Amino acid sequence: MPRIILRRVELSGFGPYRDSVVVDLDDGLNVLSASNETGKSSLVSGIAAIIFGIPQTSDQVAFGQGRFRNWFNPRRFEGKLDFLADGVPHHIERDFDSNRISFSKEEGGKWKEISTGEHNPGARHRNTSYEAIIQQLFGMTNRELFEATFCLIQPLPESETLDERLQGLLSGSGKSFEQSLDKLANELKEYTRFTGEKGVTPRDLREARQLENLSAKIESLQQAIAQEQGQVDEFEELKKNAAALREQKQKAEADYQLNKGVLDAMGEWKMAAERYRMSSRNRMELENAVQNAAAIEQRVNALESQIVRDYPEFIDAPAETGTDLDNLINMDAAIRQTNTKEQQYAETHAQLEAELAAYDASGEGSEAATALGKDGGTVHPSSSQQDRRTVPASVPAFALARWGAFGSAGAANAVVRSIRRAFAEFLKRWEEDEQSQRALADCQTRLAELSVFDSFAPSELELLGSPKERASQLQSELGHQEMLLAAAKHARASAIGNTIIFSILTAIVVGAAAYLLSAPLVAVTVLAAAGAAASWLIQSLIRSRRRAKSAAGAAGATSGKMLEPGKVEEAVKQAQHEVERFTASVQPLIKRFGDLDGVNNAYLDWQTARSHEQNLKNDLTRFETEYLQMGRADLLGDIGTSGAPAAGAASASFGAPATHGATPCPDHIGELVDFARKVDPTAHIDRLADLAFWVRTVAARKWEVWLAETIAYEQHCLRKSETIIRLDAHHRELLKIRQDLDQLKQQRNAAATTQIMVPVMAAAADDPVLARKRWQSRTLLREELANERSALNGILAVQGVSDVTSLKEKQYQAFDAVSDAFSRWKGLIEAMPGLPATEAADDPAAIEMKLEQLRAKEHSLRQQVETLTDLLTQNADKLRGIQGQNPLNIAEAEQRLADLQREKAELTELVEALTLAHHTLRESIVQYQAAYRDRLAAATTAFFAQLSGVPEEERHVELDEGFHLSVVSQGRASAPVQLSRGAQDQLYIALRLAIAELLSGGVDLPFIFDDPFLNCDSERLELIRDCLVNRADEQQLLLLTHREDFDSWGRKVALTEG
Repeated sequence: MPRIILRRVELSGFGPYRDSVVVDLDDGLNVLSASNETGKSSLVSGIAAIIFGIPQTSDQVAFGQGRFRNWFNPRRFEGKLDFLADGVPHHIERDFDSNRISFSKEEGGKWKEISTGEHNPGARHRNTSYEAIIQQLFGMTNRELFEATFCLIQPLPESETLDERLQGLLSGSGKSFEQSLDKLANELKEYTRFTGEKGVTPRDLREARQLENLSAKIESLQQAIAQEQGQVDEFEELKKNAAALREQKQKAEADYQLNKGVLDAMGEWKMAAERYRMSSRNRMELENAVQNAAAIEQRVNALESQIVRDYPEFIDAPAETGTDLDNLINMDAAIRQTNTKEQQYAETHAQLEAELAAYDASGEGSEAATALGKDGGTVHPSSSQQDRRTVPASVPAFALARWGAFGSAGAANAVVRSIRRAFAEFLKRWEEDEQSQRALADCQTRLAELSVFDSFAPSELELLGSPKERASQLQSELGHQEMLLAAAKHARASAIGNTIIFSILTAIVVGAAAYLLSAPLVAVTVLAAAGAAASWLIQSLIRSRRRAKSAAGAAGATSGKMLEPGKVEEAVKQAQHEVERFTASVQPLIKRFGDLDGVNNAYLDWQTARSHEQNLKNDLTRFETEYLQMGRADLLGDIGTSGAPAAGAASASFGAPATHGATPCPDHIGELVDFARKVDPTAHIDRLADLAFWVRTVAARKWEVWLAETIAYEQHCLRKSETIIRLDAHHRELLKIRQDLDQLKQQRNAAATTQIMVPVMAAAADDPVLARKRWQSRTLLREELANERSALNGILAVQGVSDVTSLKEKQYQAFDAVSDAFSRWKGLIEAMPGLPATEAADDPAAIEMKLEQLRAKEHSLRQQVETLTDLLTQNADKLRGIQGQNPLNIAEAEQRLADLQREKAELTELVEALTLAHHTLRESIVQYQAAYRDRLAAATTAFFAQLSGVPEEERHVELDEGFHLSVVSQGRASAPVQLSRGAQDQLYIALRLAIAELLSGGVDLPFIFDDPFLNCDSERLELIRDCLVNRADEQQLLLLTHREDFDSWGRKVALTEG
């Protein structure tokens, strides 16, 4: 095949190329370096798509139009490829949308189109002319095979075997071997259909070929000659057969009749044998029945005698005697149980009485015991909230007795808790009262210190509320009045002259007017005076308004009135008097308290102390009213034994005199005193202070003890109540048990003294259990007797007789029947030879086998007769047929047969020769392929050594028959996966270069590297570069990479816009 050199690739709308891009290539090593995702891999796919086509599929993953059409609606979706085939320029154009191609080459300086049309790799109808040219130039028509052979993409494949199509390409180096084998096979198929049997094709053909047709003709002619020769002999043979068949038929018919007679007699033989068997079995049954009946009758008599002898007391006993004995046994058991129960209840009753007596004894107290327990006894509770079940049981009797006075068991604990709360409230109020008394004393002491304020009148005290402010106010008022006085004096001096002149003028004008109006003289005088007064008033008002606008403070004080110096002087004097009076009042206080601030503070303290004193007195009054309903003087009076204060008691705290006839103290105080005297009889509480002292000292220590005692007392009462209830219940139950016991004894005596039971109990020494055992033994004997009688009656009923004597007579008759049946059976056997002997009746299987044999023989003889009849008919038909046929010329037929056999022998030799040639050629191909694997392994080893730097002597590559790779190092084989990733890449590159080198004689295509050196370090890259540079002398190489440092490996090319 020609050597292919790519010259120019142009893609439009393919992959990332929306517009046209072009790359120009040359022979040798071409290097295209570009960054990732710029379309290097798309260039490889575009070259393959131009040559081998692109499927019309919308799948975005598979190789097809959906994956490689540019996303931005390109104007064109096509590709062009220029290449040299052995130096001859070729040009391919492909429209990827329609898969239309235009394939041309240059001849004589002109382009000649060698193939056009549509080439769709996925279509059912292929463009055979285009694919034939591609096969001739590229050695393949499959894109996947092209990529697997002459393209190294990223990442490198990880398979350890070669592609099957690549294996075929390597092993055959074309189609010549296969075509030769197919030609031999096709020629062999023309002569015989048994190509599969001869190992040429996988299976035999369906239709016969020349050799099989010739064999069929020979066989048919041989049959015709043999048939013609046999007919002559057959005629004579048929006549002899007719006589023999007639004789055989007569004998078969005679045998059939004899066998039929024996078969019919066999039925009578079976009936006779059955009669004999039945009579014999009847005889044996009767013999057994007689023996069994005699034995049973003997046992019946023995049982009757034993029952009468051993159990005479039950002769007249009815059937319910056993039940009566069971009742007596149950009564005795009930009496024993009741006795035991009565004893247990009596013991429990005594224990409960003792326990109740102990409770009664523990609940009684005495004065001596109470005196002994005044310190709390032995009860030591842990807390006031202690559960009643945890109260210790060691509470002394006097402690229990003290709480009986409070009523029921639960009342004592409730009283203690309630009184405790009341005492707590009382003590709280008592302590508050004491605190109030102390506070009152302190307050009164302070008031004594500030008693100077008591001499002041209420109006004077008001001045002391804020003395500093009051002094300032008085000085301000005095200064104000003095300023008003000065202003009044000045205004009065300047206004008198103006007012007089205005008044005179007014009087003249008014008088003149009155005169002109002819008024009387008096009226003129009055009007003149009135005018003067009015003018005086108007002038005063004018002056007042002027002063209101000009004077800063004086006009406001007078409110527009005329300032009178006399009044202002009086106000000044009053202000001076107030200042002097205030100074006289506070001067002694200033001397005592330092200054006005000290006076103010002391006055405030005096006011606070007076208010506090009043509050404390109110509190003390409320306490007196609430607790004694009397005055403070009787607060500590003697309460007395009844809870009312006793006359003549004196106050210890305040020294108040004793009161006589005081009102009783409140009820709740009386309750507290009663409680204290009940729980502590030694306490001496004559005064309310004694009660408070007792609460603080004695009660404070005893509350928990008293609560525990009340709980113990409550439990004591509860247990005592439970004991009383249990004692009463046990007493009632004990009476009932004793009544039941008497009733059981009476019932037992009545049941044991009946007329029937007297002899029975006498025989058992009045022991119903023993009597019951004797009754059961007698019952068992009677049941056995009944069973024996039932068995005897059954035997007699089966045999149809009433007694044993009749049974024996029936036995004698059976003996006679057996003898008669045997005689009849023996006579039948003697009369019909061939019947079985009497001994054969013991083997039913043998009889059945004899019958089956007779039936089978009958059937066989019947078929034999029928067969012989048919043979006679067929024999006669054949005779008639032979007589009516046309004879064959045997001599001519034998000559024709010899010619056919000679032709068959020649054809057979040809078939064997073709088969041998096919086998020989196939073996040669296998040997050739084996040698090719060796050459491929050797070439791969050489390239692997160049790429890895490891000599071939230390490591080489092997390929087995399945083209599995293995690396042998120091005699040990290992799989490629055991190598490092970089070594695996080197091995795979070496294998692909070796394939390309071996195919250079048949398929010499450019080799494309699509950035495959990802796992190689600098040392490996240097070795790979040297190898590629050497290989570029023999094959065009195209290296696509993202690394610019690879540009120096060969001729740098670039993608340019078309």
